[in-house]
Amino acid sequence: MPHTLFRFYSNPGSEDLLGCVAVVLGIESEDEDSPRLDEPLVIGMLMDYGAGNPVPSSWRYEYSNWHLWVPDRTDDGKIHEVLPAELKVGAGCPATRMYTLAVPLLEMANSDVLSRRVVQPLLSVKPPR
Repeated sequence: MPHTLFRFYSNPGSEDLLGCVAVVLGIESEDEDSPRLDEPLVIGMLMDYGAGNPVPSSWRYEYSNWHLWVPDRTDDGKIHEVLPAELKVGAGCPATRMYTLAVPLLEMANSDVLSRRVVQPLLSVKPPR
């Protein structure tokens, strides 16, 4: 069974942004350096490559769960803004910023809740230009 299900999104009008919605059911590694996961989460993420810098073809699927590596993260829908290169897993990532949030999977009663708690907050992010 997969641990993470995800879908990445791009927009022809925003070539410098890469979005993602993921469902994280578990963590593959249980070593002491792994992040904690107390319950399955729905994660929303937006990678910003900076104005005028299109998303490179080298982006990686594992971006979908990088919320788990955000220092002092919360899983209550709060948007966290981080520099990907400063994450333990972020070495070599060319994105200038990552905006990420998570909410418990059990809160997703229907598509309206998903839109209100994950999609709309991400769409409201205005990266600096």
